[in-house]
Amino acid sequence: MSTKTPEAQAQERIAALLALQEVAHTLSSELNLEKLLRKILHAAIDVLQASTGSLLIWDPETDELVFTVVGDSEAAQLEQRRIPADQGIAGWVFTHRQPIIVDDVHRDERFFKGIDESLGFKTISLIAAPLMTQNEIIGVIEVLNKRSGERFDEQDLDILTALALQAAIALVSARL
Repeated sequence: MSTKTPEAQAQERIAALLALQEVAHTLSSELNLEKLLRKILHAAIDVLQASTGSLLIWDPETDELVFTVVGDSEAAQLEQRRIPADQGIAGWVFTHRQPIIVDDVHRDERFFKGIDESLGFKTISLIAAPLMTQNEIIGVIEVLNKRSGERFDEQDLDILTALALQAAIALVSARL
């Protein structure tokens, strides 16, 4: 149950809709795929008021998820790192093609601690959504740790899922 006032909830919803509108506009004007994916990830981090995030793209030749875009400079060394497509929470989201909210990653057996350990980062909670079109699974977008310490909620999941769809459309368009 949210402790936010109806006015605060409405303001958050408006901010989310404006971010989605900006991403949709950017889709039609940004020709550089990496820049576009960074904008999508940063919109997700900003709107969901999270600490950081990442966008992983599936490499069908190796059946791995590749950290293509990460949310902050401290995690830049993570870019281009690969994990098996069925490993961790991102791998679960990818293989099951379902978004997920995990309130406490350390109580979830799917959580892969190796990435946190290699970066010196502490993931507490995360929200993730598959990047997919009607016909194809492309990757996963995940956002970590609400800055307020609150839990991610269903509204956050709806927003991330909408941004994931925008990212999937951008990737498919770039391939064409």
